[in-house]
Amino acid sequence: MTPEEKIFSKHEKDKFMVVGFTPPEMKQFKGWLYEKHITSVMEMPDGDAAWQKLELSNTHCILIKGDTDESDVFLGRLLDSRRFINTPIMVFSKSHEVYKHSYEKRNMTGRFFPLPVNLNDFEKAALELMQAGKVEVSQTSQMAGVMFHYNKACALLEDDKFAEAKDELRLSLREDPHFFDGYLKMGEALVGLEDYETALRVLRKGNEIHPDDARTFYLIGLAEFGKGGAGPATEEFGRAIALEPQNVRQIMDVGNVFLEKNMIDEALRFFNMAQKMSPEFLTIYNRIGIALSRAGRFEEAEQSYNRALKIDAKDPGVYFNLAMMWHRKGTSAKAAEFFKKCLELNPAMTAARDMLAKL
Repeated sequence: MTPEEKIFSKHEKDKFMVVGFTPPEMKQFKGWLYEKHITSVMEMPDGDAAWQKLELSNTHCILIKGDTDESDVFLGRLLDSRRFINTPIMVFSKSHEVYKHSYEKRNMTGRFFPLPVNLNDFEKAALELMQAGKVEVSQTSQMAGVMFHYNKACALLEDDKFAEAKDELRLSLREDPHFFDGYLKMGEALVGLEDYETALRVLRKGNEIHPDDARTFYLIGLAEFGKGGAGPATEEFGRAIALEPQNVRQIMDVGNVFLEKNMIDEALRFFNMAQKMSPEFLTIYNRIGIALSRAGRFEEAEQSYNRALKIDAKDPGVYFNLAMMWHRKGTSAKAAEFFKKCLELNPAMTAARDMLAKL
């Protein structure tokens, strides 16, 4: 038995969860795992199904196919829960550098790979983690004390139940007044409740614990924006970006804040900043297109959406946004064409079906 085979043999009883991959990709991973005598494989179609499964069980390693809103929400849930800090999370994406720079400062055992899947690279990373003893089973959802209240609050925040989340976070922070993530989530809950002054006090308290965490400054920016101060908010967003200048997702989040306020030029400034850093990241072109469309700059918006389609011609979200652009422009026939294309690619997209019915 080779040294590598000995290492894999120690992990034959490990559980692997594989989330969001196509049948051919799933076959690739299962073939590799079975070859290593690892037969406990949970195949999950998407992040929602995977999260429900993890509410009832645990795992030793999670493989995620990125590049969708659903997979990003799932990854955020995994990290926020803090149950998977020592459980390897392996993300495969067409824009793997974006994921790497967005999450490399989070408390996780993460590895990021480009698509299409390269099993040699995956095996090398898996072997390295196993050899270093970094493949640990995830904690169960029934955690006690601080984490019980914290995880309950995270679930409540997903449903915009800000007051209930605030109560749970108060209990969590009462047990551990130095729990940094608790302050972040409390700030998020208070912003949701539009209690901006208290949110600022809480977030600055968190900043005292970890002065160099970009997420704090981003949330402070949201609170300042809520108070009506675009100038102070922009300064705080700038501090967040300065701490993680390669974090494309954070830059886009800032752009989205301005887009929600219909401050199109500011939104485009941040979206264009992200685009220069990651020109092959499809989501950026979607956001640029939405901003331009809302500004009535339809020709430029169409160019941005077409750029997205060159990256992935089968992304239903792009067709939905193209349809909305033509709808705003008053061209119902073109809007209907793209809503139908969207539904052809994703029959479950109810927003497209509803819009098509209104035309």
